[in-house]
Amino acid sequence: MRESISRSFPDKSRSEISAIAQESVARLAKGIAVFSRLPAIADNLEPEWVGCKGSHYLEEALKKGHGVITPSAHFGCWELLATYLMRYAPGGAAVARPLDNPKLDHLVNRIRSVGTGLFIPKRDVLKQGIRILKKNGILGIIMDQNFAPGGVFVPFFGRLAATTPIVPILARRTGAAVVPVYCEWQGRKTIIHVEPPIVLSTKADSDEAVAEDTVRISEVMERWVRRDPANWLWLHNRWKRQPEDGEAVWRGRRDLNP
Repeated sequence: MRESISRSFPDKSRSEISAIAQESVARLAKGIAVFSRLPAIADNLEPEWVGCKGSHYLEEALKKGHGVITPSAHFGCWELLATYLMRYAPGGAAVARPLDNPKLDHLVNRIRSVGTGLFIPKRDVLKQGIRILKKNGILGIIMDQNFAPGGVFVPFFGRLAATTPIVPILARRTGAAVVPVYCEWQGRKTIIHVEPPIVLSTKADSDEAVAEDTVRISEVMERWVRRDPANWLWLHNRWKRQPEDGEAVWRGRRDLNP
């Protein structure tokens, strides 16, 4: 964690880096505690547990009838964010990676089910995601983790990070709006921030356009982390994979596959 933080914030002192790391772990622990109590608090999230700013962006996007994709990050209490969005617009879904331990995966999914929405395994995101969006649902996708081969490498804090391009791909296939959403801690409460829709690339080349959109979303998430670095999950190594021969790398030019 300290190495990732120091490389991302080279101007910060050792004490500042340690403080960010410690607070990041503390907020993760707070999120785990809240997640364990979701069945008890899900029916009464507002105003005690959750506040929301910018919800009109969601309302305006839903009025267009093509669904809404809400790219987000492991920032604040992301599980509470998912529950809130699923109750805000029933019939929505979120993408999740199944846990390696089947018993733990069952337990986590049982708790998540209080959101009344659907959790889609990432391997099924294209097929099921299109179905949700065509019904004018909200599809939440967390896209700040190291991605397997098949993604695109885009800059994140000045270093290339393997990133899923699924958000712009789905948006182009369905006409869905891309509305970034994140949340932050304010004491025991989570404040959800809904941002204006991202304007998608108009480049004619589909690979270029998808890569450019992925860069734009990554830049939004970097802005969140720069504003409050302790709110992000630094335990995850975002830069674990680096490009191999033939993988797509965004360099701001046409040569996406150097």
